[in-house]
Amino acid sequence: KSTLVVYKCSDWSVAAELKFKKAPRSMQFSRINSEFLAVAGDGSIVYLISSDGWKIVREVTFSSKVNALSFSRNDERLAVGTSDGVMSLLDSQHDWGLAGEHDSKESPVLALDWSSNGSHFAVGREDGIVSIHESKSVLANFFVPQKELTRGGALVYTLAFGSAGNFLAVGGGDWKIAVYSSRGGWALVHEIKLGGWISSVRWSNNAKYLAFGGKDPAKGGRVVDTNSWDPIEELAKNESPKSGVGIGEELCSLCWSNDDRFVAFGGSTGNTRIVDVSSWEIVYLMDHEGKIKNLQKFTIPKLRNTDTDDDFSIASGYTNKTSDSSKRNDKRSFLASTAKSILHDLAVADSLKKPKNGMGEPGVYDWERLPIVMEFIESSEEFLDLYKIEEPPKRIRLYVKCITMLEQHVQWITHMVMKKDAHRRALAMDDGEPISALLNVLV
Repeated sequence: KSTLVVYKCSDWSVAAELKFKKAPRSMQFSRINSEFLAVAGDGSIVYLISSDGWKIVREVTFSSKVNALSFSRNDERLAVGTSDGVMSLLDSQHDWGLAGEHDSKESPVLALDWSSNGSHFAVGREDGIVSIHESKSVLANFFVPQKELTRGGALVYTLAFGSAGNFLAVGGGDWKIAVYSSRGGWALVHEIKLGGWISSVRWSNNAKYLAFGGKDPAKGGRVVDTNSWDPIEELAKNESPKSGVGIGEELCSLCWSNDDRFVAFGGSTGNTRIVDVSSWEIVYLMDHEGKIKNLQKFTIPKLRNTDTDDDFSIASGYTNKTSDSSKRNDKRSFLASTAKSILHDLAVADSLKKPKNGMGEPGVYDWERLPIVMEFIESSEEFLDLYKIEEPPKRIRLYVKCITMLEQHVQWITHMVMKKDAHRRALAMDDGEPISALLNVLV
């Protein structure tokens, strides 16, 4: 028999041990308060387990082996992907009955994901096809895809949306992680090459990092900074005995804690390594016999942030909604004063249109020390922080999205121009014209 172990992340003690005849291939907690745990075990059976007592409350049997599970944003539906090519939807409000089914006689479904913002739903198949749907259409049982991506016939073993639903990472049998952007109709924007199949890929909840693992034992688990796509050096160098996750074994699964403080890697030796993101060192090792098939998100109790004295709910990843609104008013005042000071940087922006050094090297400026850049990064973070909790007013909703995108571009350029590598600086700065145009946008 195979054992599924549930841990309490407050002290890493065992909360429950569940026995199955076969190793579960997929599992997922429901998104709201982790009320249910869905487990695809024993071939074609999906078990719905209540986290209150860890008892099985429902068993649903399918006509073929279950490969993938995914809860929708508000847990209205549980999507189930099977080897006969069928994608089924179970209704959580009606005793997990069948609410819809997409049976197009296509190849086996191997991967599923709903974006956390509720906008998109993706299906990955063995034939290398990824179909992207609007979530609202899927919930209405309308299964015509918004876009179909192809990976050249290589099976799609794993896929994951970024937190805002704007990016989709796909991995599988072509030994690559492909990153697509919703801008331009899900265009390919980046690829990462490994030495074997990609078995798991997950974004951090703030989309700052992308973690992945696969069947190349020389690489182990890896994390890249999504601003530059550079690997985290502490993990890549493997200089510390506590760093370098899973070197020497296949990485089968991984996941992030809801507050992004930890990332967990499960390997073929049966070990689960918990890595502290602040130091990128292994802080806990769970040792089991046999291969770990799947990991799911941590459920961690409320902790206190000692720097700001705010309460943080780790399960939601956001500051407590009941915090004092005066802090948001202070931020708005800060934004108003900052906007006035930025206008004084017009002359500085104009001066950057000409190279600074005597060699005539175009575009290599003191970008990171520009007042307008520093002020934009600071004020944009303050501005966007206002809407981590509450939905922005309708009249500025598009503006919030634009500022989010612009902030990513500015941070990427800032990161690249601070590199000593001349090639990387050139990639960011180009011939100076894009930088000048971006500065005008900031002003």
